[in-house]
Amino acid sequence: MKNTGLRCILVNEEQSIRDYLIKVKKALKNPKNVYFVPRTKNTRELVALGLSVADVMRIILRLEPRDYYAGPEKVRDGTPGAVMIFHRPYGSMILYIKLVLLIVDGVERVKILSFHEEGQHE
Repeated sequence: MKNTGLRCILVNEEQSIRDYLIKVKKALKNPKNVYFVPRTKNTRELVALGLSVADVMRIILRLEPRDYYAGPEKVRDGTPGAVMIFHRPYGSMILYIKLVLLIVDGVERVKILSFHEEGQHE
């Protein structure tokens, strides 16, 4: 089922999402603070979409609270931090973007767990 983009977000929840995205965008300014999990499905999807890692970064930098879909959730591998999921319109499709914001040695970093067309790899 495709996401219609409609979701009720409470005011305090929206501010939390906004704060989260501010931190993500700040971390993205330094490539050393970004880790793109090299899953086969992520790589295959980027090739299919014709996107580079630089394109992915630009798309993530454009995320807004209205793109929020789910989270925070625990990280499956036990890594500290919380998973946040976003659905971002891109052309005629919706992108599924799963991020973790974590602190390593006092520095906020972003781990990109998933980046693909929504509904393709859940």
